[in-house]
Amino acid sequence: MNSVFAVRVAVDGAVRLVRDPRFAAPGPTLTTPLGHLLVHTPAPGYTPAVNHVARHIWATLAGSGAPPMLRGPVLFTGRHPDTQPRPLDRDLIHAIQGAAHRAPLAPRRRCDLSAASTPSHVHAGSDAHSVFRDPRTGRWALALCDARDGRTGGAGVAAHHAARLASETARGGDPLGAVWRRLRAAGAEAREGRGMPLSAIVATWGDPESDVVRLAWFGSNQAFRLPVGTGARALGLTADEDVHAGPLGPVAYREVPERTTAWLALATDGAMLHALDAHHVGEILWRSDSPKEAAGILARDGAHPGAGDEGTVVVVDIHHRPYLPRKEGEEEK
Repeated sequence: MNSVFAVRVAVDGAVRLVRDPRFAAPGPTLTTPLGHLLVHTPAPGYTPAVNHVARHIWATLAGSGAPPMLRGPVLFTGRHPDTQPRPLDRDLIHAIQGAAHRAPLAPRRRCDLSAASTPSHVHAGSDAHSVFRDPRTGRWALALCDARDGRTGGAGVAAHHAARLASETARGGDPLGAVWRRLRAAGAEAREGRGMPLSAIVATWGDPESDVVRLAWFGSNQAFRLPVGTGARALGLTADEDVHAGPLGPVAYREVPERTTAWLALATDGAMLHALDAHHVGEILWRSDSPKEAAGILARDGAHPGAGDEGTVVVVDIHHRPYLPRKEGEEEK
């Protein structure tokens, strides 16, 4: 039998015709009607990147309305009146292939990131985060700092150092060097009466010359990585090695594969994520529909009544790309 039973669209945009009706992806799937088609996606319990090409196909074929959030490999099949799959008509195959060909594949220009904080019951907020993208290389950096100076609670100091740390890392691609330079600068500023950061962590990804996420930190901040497609299993990121002792303790460095990393979660020690095991963090990241939801739940679950320090959790989907369909006749850049 040579009829095409399904069109499979991978997360990277690759389109393949499936002729065997035993096409089911590993594990259970969700099936959603779309006109004369059925759209099959992985069921909850799988945490892949968003499939922007499949979303573009949906929007093109639907003709109106925002496409749903489709993740992982997506399969399009024909549809019987009783909603059972059937082989695809040639016209539908051409429509799917044409929409996939016109789908935007421009480099990502923003990330999907959200932060949530729990207030301190003793002093003013002291955490701040900053995200920066270097327009020349496309490299991203996210920094999270905790600071205190006794006068303002450290919020302004933390924001100052987070912004500098994120911009220096994105431009140079060297988080470890950026942390050391920031520590030296912070020491000089502290001698002039400004507050000192108590801890900081910075992560960088999207480097055109490598496929790794690089992290560097000092102090007691925490990081978790949710790998692609592994379900509820987050990996707490400890240092590959501690690199010398800085003025506030060891400065640590770590590299993890970017291609297989779905989400990163960074947290200050006030968020108390060290009191949650990695499996609990993984469950939250896995079951959340967005970084915003995940950050809020983690901040709430880690909160400790009477805590003396503000706690902040930042969650980022490092593979997010905005849905930006090209205009008719516009060439891909």
